[in-house]
Amino acid sequence: MNKKALYIIFVVLLLCFMFLSAPFVVSAEPTQLRVAVNINMIPYQFIGKEEECLGLHIDILDWIAQKKGLELEYVPYERSRECLDALSNGDVDIVLGHKAYDTVGYRFQSTGELSRSSLCMIIANELADELRDRSDYESFTAALEYGTMDYSHMYRLGLRNYIVHGDQREVYSALTSGRVDIAVGIKESLSYMLAQDGLEDNYIIYRNYLSPISYSMLVREEEHELFSILDMGLTELRISGEYEKIYSKWIVDQDLVKAQQRQQLITRLLSVAVVGTILALLVMGFNVRMNFLLKRKVDEKTKELRNTNTQLEQMVEQLHSEGRLRNSIIEDSPCAMIFFDNTYRITLINSAARQIAGEEELIGKNVKGVGIFGKILRQIKYDIFSKQEDSAERPIIVEIEQDDKKQNYRCNFYRSSDYSSIDGMLMTVENVTAEEIEKLERFEAEKNRALNRLVAGIAHEIKNPLMAIKTASSLIVTQGDDPEIKEAFADFVPYEIERINQLVEGLISYARPIKGKTEMFNLSKLINDCLYLTNIAAKRSKVCFKAEIEDNLFISAKKVQIKQSLINLIINGIESMEKKLVGETEPLDTPEMKISAYQEVDNVIIIIRDEGVGMTTDEIRQCTKPFFTTKPAGTGLGLAIVKQYIQENNGTLSIESEKNKYTEITLTFRRCRFSETQNSDH
Repeated sequence: MNKKALYIIFVVLLLCFMFLSAPFVVSAEPTQLRVAVNINMIPYQFIGKEEECLGLHIDILDWIAQKKGLELEYVPYERSRECLDALSNGDVDIVLGHKAYDTVGYRFQSTGELSRSSLCMIIANELADELRDRSDYESFTAALEYGTMDYSHMYRLGLRNYIVHGDQREVYSALTSGRVDIAVGIKESLSYMLAQDGLEDNYIIYRNYLSPISYSMLVREEEHELFSILDMGLTELRISGEYEKIYSKWIVDQDLVKAQQRQQLITRLLSVAVVGTILALLVMGFNVRMNFLLKRKVDEKTKELRNTNTQLEQMVEQLHSEGRLRNSIIEDSPCAMIFFDNTYRITLINSAARQIAGEEELIGKNVKGVGIFGKILRQIKYDIFSKQEDSAERPIIVEIEQDDKKQNYRCNFYRSSDYSSIDGMLMTVENVTAEEIEKLERFEAEKNRALNRLVAGIAHEIKNPLMAIKTASSLIVTQGDDPEIKEAFADFVPYEIERINQLVEGLISYARPIKGKTEMFNLSKLINDCLYLTNIAAKRSKVCFKAEIEDNLFISAKKVQIKQSLINLIINGIESMEKKLVGETEPLDTPEMKISAYQEVDNVIIIIRDEGVGMTTDEIRQCTKPFFTTKPAGTGLGLAIVKQYIQENNGTLSIESEKNKYTEITLTFRRCRFSETQNSDH
C-alpha cells in the first residue's frame, strides 16, 4: 500500500472522528448569524460597486454557510478594533478575517486558518537601482499597517523612518501618492490594488516574504457549538478541493502568470515550427530545455522559500516574545505612554504622549529633551533604571510650572526587562491637577464637618467661664472693698480667661490651612491638645475617654498635618460609637475610646481604639482609598488624606477592626532622641 492510499485512509478516519465527536444539531430553520467584516482588506473582504460584501473570505464563509445551513448578515466596519468591540458587546456573532498573530483578540476563540499570505516590500521602478547600491534605508520613508509587523523588526531591516496606517488601503495610497518611498504590506492585497488601478508595471516587489501573516475567524469563548461548525466547515472546504478554486478567483500568483505566459509563447513557437521539420526539432529541443530549466528553477525557488519561511517563522516567534510589551500598548489609550531604551532614546510613543509633547516626529529623540517628559525626569533625583523601590511600588506625583500655572502629573515606570528580553523603560504620564485640587477641596469639606462639631462643643464650654466672670464682676461692684473678694477675683478671672484662650487657640490651630513646615515637637503635648478639643465635642454623647500618654515623645514632622489627622481619627471614633448607641435596642455600658502613646525602641507608637460599629475585612481594605465612605454625608476622603499625611511625614498607618465590636488604628513615627531636641523649640 503506497503513501497516497495511507494518506486518504487517514483523512477519512479523521473526518469520521470529527463528525462523531461534533455536537449533533437539529434545527428546524437556518441559524441566523451576524458577521463583522473589516471592509479595508482588499481582496480578502471589501465593499463592491453594488454595496455588497465581496472577497476571498466572504466566498469561503458563504460556502460554509450553504453546507451548514447558516443564514448570514454581513455588518461592515472600518477598523478591526470596531469588529472586536462589536463581538465583545454581543452585536455580532463572528469576526471575519482577524490577524492570527494579533494578541488583541486573545480573549476569543480563533478558528483554523482562512488564508495565509506574507509581507513584502514594494517600491517604484525608478528606486530599484538606487536601493540595490545601498546597505541601509535611513534616507527613505516607509508605510505599514498597524499590527502587521513588530516595530523592532523594521529597525532590523534598516527602516528608521516609517508611518503607521490603519489598513492596507492607506498604505497603498501613501505609496502611490508619493508620500512614502516604500510600502511594507500584504503582497496579495497591494498587488491586487495595483492591478485594479493599472499600475502593476510602475512598481516592483523588491523583497518577498518579510514575515508570514494569516487570517482566521473569531467567536466568543462560550460559543463552542458555533466554533465547531466553522472549524469543521473549513476542514471540509479544503478537503473538497473547492478552496483552491475560490482562492484562485481572488488571488493571482504573478510568478505563475509570468510562467504561463512564457509557456504560451513556447506553444506558439511550436505551432509555427510545424512548417519545417528542422525548425520543429529546434523548437522542440528549445522547449525541452526551457522546461527543464524552468522546473529546476522552480524547485530551487521552492526549496529556498521553504527554508526562508521556516527561518522567518522562528524569527517571528522570537520577535513576538521580545515585543510583548510593545504589542500590549493601545494606540488610543487616554494615558500618555512613551518607551525608551537605557540611553533615553525614544523607540515607541502613543498619540496621547505626542499630544502632551506637542510634537509628532519623536522616534529616535532623547526623551530628556522632550517637553513635559524631560521636566519630569529632571525632577526625579534617582536613576530610574536602578530598580528603586519607590518607583516600583507607587506612582510619583511631580509638580511642573507650565504656562505660569502649576500642573500636577502622576507618572509610573515599568522596566521592560521584567517582561521581555528587551532592556528599556515604559513611562506613563497623566495630568492629575484637577484630581489633586478636587481631593484637597473634599478634604477641606471633611475637615469643616469636624470643625462644626468642635465649634458647637466649645461654644457651650465657653459659657461656663463667662458666667463665672460675670458673677465675679457683679461682686466687685457691690463688695469691691472686701480684701477676700479682691483676692478671689485676682486669682479666678485670669484662670477662666486663660481657659477660654486655650479653647480658642486650639480651635484656630486645627482650622488653619494644611500648609506647614517640618519641625521637631513634643507629640505628647499635641495629643493632649487634641483630646482637650475632642473631649469637649463629645461631652453630650455617652462616650468616655481613657488616655495613657507617656511624656516627652518627640518627633520631626509637619505639626499642623499631624494635629488635623489625630483630630479626624478621634472624631471618626466618636461618631462610630454614637452610631452604635443609636442602633442598640437595649441599654449598654458607656462605650470607651482609649488613646495610648508610648515609646518603643526608636519609634513612637500612637493607638486610637474605639468601641464603635467596626468594619468588615473588605471595608478595612477599601477605607483608605479616595471617595470610599459608609457615611450618608461623607466625602470618602478623610482616611485617604490622613494616610497621605502620615506617609508624607515618614510615618505608617495600620487598621485592625471587627464588625460591631471595635476599631483600632495604629500610627508609627520615628522618635527624635533627647540630643536632637536640645536646639528645638519644645
